[in-house]
Amino acid sequence: MTRWWLVGLGSLLGGTLRLLVGLLLGASLDPPLDGGLASSAGHALPWATAVANITGSFAIGLYAVLYGPGGTWPAGPGQQQFVMAGLCGGYTTFSIFSLEALAMLSRGDVALAAAWILANVALWLGAAAAGMTLGERLAGSMVD
Repeated sequence: MTRWWLVGLGSLLGGTLRLLVGLLLGASLDPPLDGGLASSAGHALPWATAVANITGSFAIGLYAVLYGPGGTWPAGPGQQQFVMAGLCGGYTTFSIFSLEALAMLSRGDVALAAAWILANVALWLGAAAAGMTLGERLAGSMVD
């Protein structure tokens, strides 16, 4: 039962952090969260969501290498679930990303939506890989 509370607490903190990122980037509190640069069609691109998903992907990649299952210094299951499922899961926002992409499509911005989706997925994967690479380098320098 303790792990449920850890995941819940991590989700609460991650979700709150996500809200703060949106507010810092000038996103509206009305869904879809749409902070950022206007597109050619005059609509704002959801930069706050992109920033949260990219930084969250980096963080989970770094954490996984250092402390996750099979990591250099594996943490206990409670800490792993708090950080990976709770904190990172609550911070990253795939569901709002989906809503924002569908909003672009419903406005008829098909090319923009497709480019946004592909760019974001590539950036998330790149950020997770960069976090893992940094984790491997940090772990290697600490072992030497």
